[in-house]
Amino acid sequence: MIERSNELLYFKNILNLQRNVVGVRFIEFKEDYEALDLPEQKGTTCLLGRRGFEGLHIKADAEHITCDYGAGAIGVKKAHPTIAAGQSYAGCGLYNSKSVAHAVVEDMHFLNHQVYGVEIGKLEDIEQPDLVLVVCNTLQAMRIFQGYAYTYGTPKHVTFVGNQAMCGDMLAKPFYNNDINLSLFCEGARKYGGYGEGEVGISMPAEMFHTVAYGVYMTVDPVANVAEKKAIEERLREAGFTEQFDPYESYGRRLDEFDDRVRMQE
Repeated sequence: MIERSNELLYFKNILNLQRNVVGVRFIEFKEDYEALDLPEQKGTTCLLGRRGFEGLHIKADAEHITCDYGAGAIGVKKAHPTIAAGQSYAGCGLYNSKSVAHAVVEDMHFLNHQVYGVEIGKLEDIEQPDLVLVVCNTLQAMRIFQGYAYTYGTPKHVTFVGNQAMCGDMLAKPFYNNDINLSLFCEGARKYGGYGEGEVGISMPAEMFHTVAYGVYMTVDPVANVAEKKAIEERLREAGFTEQFDPYESYGRRLDEFDDRVRMQE
């Protein structure tokens, strides 16, 4: 069992993540926002997310979030009716009708809650995060979803359309659904976030992160090959942990053993 104080280091080293894991907190009240002794960052939600992955610890309110679409999605500003109804997206050519655009925006689940601002930074720097964000490659994403499935099974709320990725996919949807989500990012997120062609985003409620991190750890033996297990052990040693995985363990071997028993009984 991984101690909670160590789970982030285990998570990062098992997956060999190259970017920081980010925490996001929604701040309801102005006085709480002003009490945070943090620099204010001006920019789109895509840019704010990037600053977190770069290791900065920042805050932003409605005056500092420059994209009305992002601010509306996370509830810092009330979305203009033309945004909330998808009319602007239908008009710009992203979707072939107003009804399609409306359905897409409905599925983004713009947050209708009282939020004055947001706090964004490395997960270890956020005392009470609401969400945990990860940017990773597709292999690492596979392992995160295997860690999720270890306890929760098949995710029921994974949706993305290549639009409003940071504000919609990574912030609004996982908070609204209280569940994990995957993002392939969008043009804005890749432009302002600087993410590579092979990178994707994953976001989940902060309390879910503990269970997912544990699932990632518990599925090392079943899914990792011998070379991968040795590499994980070495990274953990460098981080100060002694861990030894079973080089002979795999879910393929267990399946073969189970199938053999089934055949013997037939």
